[in-house]
Amino acid sequence: METSQNTYMGGSITREYRASDLKQAYGILDIAMGEIWVLNLPDDVVDVITSREGVLQFSQRGQRVVIGATASTGSYPILVMTADSVYFFQARLAPSRGGGVRNIIVRADQAPEPEQQIPGFPTQAAPTNALPQTSMPVATPASPTTTRTPASTPAAASLPASTARTSPATTSTPTRTVTSQVTPQPAASPVPVPVSLPARADVEFRALTNGQQTRVYYRITNSGSVPVTFDERRLTLNGVQGLGATDAVVRVNPGETKYGQVDLTTAPTSINAQWQGSSVDGQAAAEVMRTVTVERLGAS
Repeated sequence: METSQNTYMGGSITREYRASDLKQAYGILDIAMGEIWVLNLPDDVVDVITSREGVLQFSQRGQRVVIGATASTGSYPILVMTADSVYFFQARLAPSRGGGVRNIIVRADQAPEPEQQIPGFPTQAAPTNALPQTSMPVATPASPTTTRTPASTPAAASLPASTARTSPATTSTPTRTVTSQVTPQPAASPVPVPVSLPARADVEFRALTNGQQTRVYYRITNSGSVPVTFDERRLTLNGVQGLGATDAVVRVNPGETKYGQVDLTTAPTSINAQWQGSSVDGQAAAEVMRTVTVERLGAS
């Protein structure tokens, strides 16, 4: 029986978001006192933080986060972090509406379809021999009494006048074997071979603070053709190397994206970030320098 026709079932409590949307904008959660909100994430949750402790209560297990409110007014940001992503929500508190449960589902991003062709290179290799294979029939010795002219007259016409002769109808001399000479044409140009790109990584930073502690998030995308590694101990923030590092060495394969974070015990307004990565074989390096504006969390 469908929910709309079942008198023992209430209205729909489920709302869906796309993961890519929650990485760029807030998902609004209108939480009233006495309600339970369940967030269903596509990956296991590793941490949940908000700007004010005690106003919201969290319970996390696996891919789910259960939220309840202890206040009836205010608006507070919520950051839900998984191993690879950070999702943003805004909790808007309200007085009790009689309780209830709300179910939020975050759908994972679909993997991009593979490219059909690399720009600048053909999808199929050109043939190594552009000329069709030419075979000429070889004349066999004729009968002692009769010799027939070969059926391929155009081939005979292309021979030099000294060799393209037609034997009389009655002769006892065997036909002479003639080989056609074909001038070879220039071979097709070879297909260009793509040259391997050096170590190349795109690093993005985002910093959030609650006034006492600052958390710096980073995202590394390997756009080169060789694996690269970044050591958090070599991450320089405001001129200090290894500040807030977790001794993590991040390896990023070609075409892969990795996420991470480091914590600071201060609350600056901006951060100068400098980080150098290197290819696994140590033959190439990728360096990034950024000035990051620190965003302040707080009630709106």
